[in-house]
Amino acid sequence: MNNVSFNSSDAEKGYDEEETTVIYPNASIEKFASRAIVEAGETVNFTITYYNSGEINLTGMRILDKYPLHTTFVSADPMPDIGNDTWVIGNLSVGEEGKINVTLAIDTPIDNGSLLINRVYLYGNGIKKEANASVTAISHPELAINKTDSPDPVKSGSMLNYTIVVENNGTGNATNVVITDVFNQSMLSIVDCDNGTINGNMIIWNISKLASGENITIKIKAIVATVDVNTTILNYVNVTCNEGSYAEDNETTTILAPPYLGYPFLEIEKKDKVDPLYGLNNEEYEIVVRNIGDGMATNVTIVDSMDDGMEFVNATPSPIVNQSRLTWNIGNLDAGESMTITLYVKMTKYGVRLNYVNVTCEEGSYSEDNETTEVINDSEPPHSWKVFHGKVENVSIGGYYILHYIPKTTFITLATVDNLSGVDHVYYRIWKLGNDSKWHLIFDWKEYFGEEIHLYEMEGYGKYEIEFYSVDKAGNVEKVEWNDVYVYEEEEEIKATSSHAPLLLLRTQK
Repeated sequence: MNNVSFNSSDAEKGYDEEETTVIYPNASIEKFASRAIVEAGETVNFTITYYNSGEINLTGMRILDKYPLHTTFVSADPMPDIGNDTWVIGNLSVGEEGKINVTLAIDTPIDNGSLLINRVYLYGNGIKKEANASVTAISHPELAINKTDSPDPVKSGSMLNYTIVVENNGTGNATNVVITDVFNQSMLSIVDCDNGTINGNMIIWNISKLASGENITIKIKAIVATVDVNTTILNYVNVTCNEGSYAEDNETTTILAPPYLGYPFLEIEKKDKVDPLYGLNNEEYEIVVRNIGDGMATNVTIVDSMDDGMEFVNATPSPIVNQSRLTWNIGNLDAGESMTITLYVKMTKYGVRLNYVNVTCEEGSYSEDNETTEVINDSEPPHSWKVFHGKVENVSIGGYYILHYIPKTTFITLATVDNLSGVDHVYYRIWKLGNDSKWHLIFDWKEYFGEEIHLYEMEGYGKYEIEFYSVDKAGNVEKVEWNDVYVYEEEEEIKATSSHAPLLLLRTQK
């Protein structure tokens, strides 16, 4: 609106106005997605509509579609004029509209729940309009597992190879993947588990992430057991992940038994019971003979040869003795059978004693073994002493006699040591001085097993004597040790009894 007016001293006043309409260019654009949620790997359609909402015709108009990350252009109708994202619209008359359909593919893998925003721009003639549409991409892993073996069938005692292949066929990554293989412990000895962890009858592998489309291969090597008949074993494997995907597989393998030969195969083993052996004492040996073949062994003969530091004592069963040569004729030993001989010999020399044994049969099978036993000279007896637990006062009388004073709460244990063969037995007995000034035996010699000795609980207050000694494993016997112990009711008794010299002679009156 434009206004004009005038004034004059000799004329009338004047006024006029003129209205001018200003026209601005304008346009609008909108974008819509065909669905709000899209699975990774699938496609989604976007519809773009544009419109000249102004009052003048537009020229040089273009549309630019900015595709979000994790998407791939598939097609459009109409197709773009420049690249795969720009359309040259050119002239756009007043009220004129248009539409473009664009198809995008969602990449895989992609994080589950990713928000993808697709922006589009309409520009030209000083106009720039924007619109957007968003979709949420979802993804999930889909695990698959396959286990194969080679060779199958496999011979007894030979190597078996397993191959495990785990794949993620889903659209998302699998995290904290755990592969668990369950095998037959009695039939398989694992040699190599490809960095897995063996826990009992399971092998476990932990993998932090298995991406979509990724796979891993695991190799296992195992030695199969020896079987008597063809045996089929079943092996299980499964895989899990944090996202909940699960898969499993199993593989059966046939273990072939060795061909039947009908022939015996003997083996012999000899072991000593005590080694080293202290002193010239008896030694026990165990001889075990087995027929691990598949045929009977006939006329089985076992021969044991002792060296010159050993003498035969006895055996079960009894052998034929010819000086240092012992012979057992045990007859037949069937396939899978075994027999045991218990042999006792007396060692007559110190040093390492060597003993040989062999077994033969009519069919020619032969086996031998030997056992060494070290015989050590141990002539020193053990040493034992008493230990007081609680209050004790030791009173020396005459310079050679010690009387131990204890209250009723103090108890005694026995300690012993032997630095060679070791302590085998400890024995003790206890006396009590009666009112008749004579020693009375509370109990005679018995073996000590570490128990607490509470004198007061035996016969109350008064004077006791404990005798004890030990025997070591070489048979050395310690001389009897003894100590007198007085259980007092009042501490004043210590002074009173220690000054009573005639008590010192009472031990000889037992």
